Amino acid sequence: MEVIRFCPLQKDGSQFQLSLDAVWEIFGEYFVKFVIQTGWDELLQALAYDLKGFLNSLNTVHHFVDRMTFSMKLREPLFRCESNNDGSLLLHYYSSRAGFPGIVKGIVREVSKKVFGIEVEIIIKSRFREHLNSIIKEHIIFSITGKDEDKDRLSCENRSLIKTESNESCGLSLSEFATIFPYHICFSKEFQILHHGVLIKKYAPSVRCGVTLLTDIAHFIYPTVPFIYESLLAFLNSIFVLTLTDSIDNETGSQPIVLKGSMTLLSNGHFIYMCSLDVSEITHLNQRKLYINDMPLHDATRYIVMINQLRLHQMKQTFVHFNLLRGKLHTCEKLEKVKNNLKKLNEKVIAEKCRSEKLLFELIPPVVAETLRRDEYAEATVLFSDIVTYTNICAACTPYDVFNMLNNLYTKFDRIAKINDVYKVETIGDAYVVASGVPTQCFDHSERILNMAIGMQMEVKSVMRPGTEIPLELRIGIHTGPVFAGVVGIKMPQYCLVGKTVLIARTLEANGVPQRIHVSETTKKHVFLKFPFIYYTWIEGNFTNHYFLSNILVSLALQTNKFLEFVDGGIIEVKSIGQIRTYFLEKSGKKTVWNICARIKRLFFVSSIITSN
Repeated sequence: MEVIRFCPLQKDGSQFQLSLDAVWEIFGEYFVKFVIQTGWDELLQALAYDLKGFLNSLNTVHHFVDRMTFSMKLREPLFRCESNNDGSLLLHYYSSRAGFPGIVKGIVREVSKKVFGIEVEIIIKSRFREHLNSIIKEHIIFSITGKDEDKDRLSCENRSLIKTESNESCGLSLSEFATIFPYHICFSKEFQILHHGVLIKKYAPSVRCGVTLLTDIAHFIYPTVPFIYESLLAFLNSIFVLTLTDSIDNETGSQPIVLKGSMTLLSNGHFIYMCSLDVSEITHLNQRKLYINDMPLHDATRYIVMINQLRLHQMKQTFVHFNLLRGKLHTCEKLEKVKNNLKKLNEKVIAEKCRSEKLLFELIPPVVAETLRRDEYAEATVLFSDIVTYTNICAACTPYDVFNMLNNLYTKFDRIAKINDVYKVETIGDAYVVASGVPTQCFDHSERILNMAIGMQMEVKSVMRPGTEIPLELRIGIHTGPVFAGVVGIKMPQYCLVGKTVLIARTLEANGVPQRIHVSETTKKHVFLKFPFIYYTWIEGNFTNHYFLSNILVSLALQTNKFLEFVDGGIIEVKSIGQIRTYFLEKSGKKTVWNICARIKRLFFVSSIITSN
């Protein structure tokens, strides 16, 4: 009860419009309701038949709850209840804490109502302080009265006293009694030990009947009252816990034997202490070097020890399962963190991908980037070219002269590439690579590349070898087929083409003839299949073209094409592919080289006229 701490109330209780004692009484009533609601109602109802027995049992309940269940070791209060001749009760309340009488009144009043179904009136009859076992305690005496019809529930003396019908002896000798009750002690009012159980001698070897005093071999643990005759009489309804001082073994470090039991006043004025070992767990036995067999078979302490051991085992198992569950929860939390981290990483990857795509669109044409993003690759025509005797030119000239020569030449080539709308793939030294059909798909990519080749052959004649008047010469190789386009590199990404088509075009260039356009049979067939009707216009310095495809014109183109002339170039060997037939492009009757190079800076109209043989 006194585990409850004071709440911050004003001393006069004015904020409640009640006196402070009235507030504490209300709190005591609420406390009983709280205890009942939390599942202790069955224990309260099982304590006693009447209110007197209930109040006398509170010491045992306090000891059980404070010492054995929760091991709180508080200075719990003491209760002692007496009956008056008029049927009323006197409740003696001892406490080392002051200020609780209001709570006691509220508790007693609510217990009478909830447990026993009676209404009682409780008042403070006297209140003083006294020394109990060197401790100053507040001693309050309450008077409890009820209605006449409820006196049986206040104190039922007939139920408490059980008288035997015969005074005859049962024939039980003292030695037999000492064996049946091995932990009993009978002593006089002067505390002289008269006889004891057989196991008392084992744990208190110095005891001698008729000589040794109980105070010489033991001292009180509970209740906290002086070890005197009057205290025994006052608390006969309480349990008594004693420690055998003789059982302390300083060498082995074992703890003293503790006995717990009740005091009974015999008819001859002597006391008999019927007790048992005060242990509740296996660890208590081990600490005192005791065994379960040291307890009588009829002693319920045996079962308490075993039940508590089972409870401890279950608690350990529960703790293990709890740790496992906590470990699983911890694992789940880790997985959740990993999941969240992966989610964040995924968001970063998406953001990085968007940034990369944005960077890709900045570094290469948007059409190329979009094609790469979709992984779409079309058929294309690829052109490879290089300068004849480029190695000799480099050996005979300074690097500066070679650089100016290449810059002049590639500037002219870039202009023609723009006019014919082809894509410049790369330049490596004297090699100039262009393609059509990638990244932007078109049906006439082969014709565009052929026109590009004619323009390159025209423009290269205007670029001289450094320090001479000798024009440069080109070898050109062209092939049509499927290609794989992609971006390579991280620090400086570059769009490039790979595949058999690129290999064949490079081989055609390497096996070509100076100032000739070396073409594969595939490119020649593609030009005849896709030859369209085209007109070109030169507007405001930009050469533009428009395409109109007619099924009739295509069918005519399949029959004959007088605008492109090819001659046989023989058969060449391509590594890992085999032999292929080649051709040399002689001329284009469709457009003049001046039209291809857009040298005339005025509006003009050139139309393709397709005629059959």
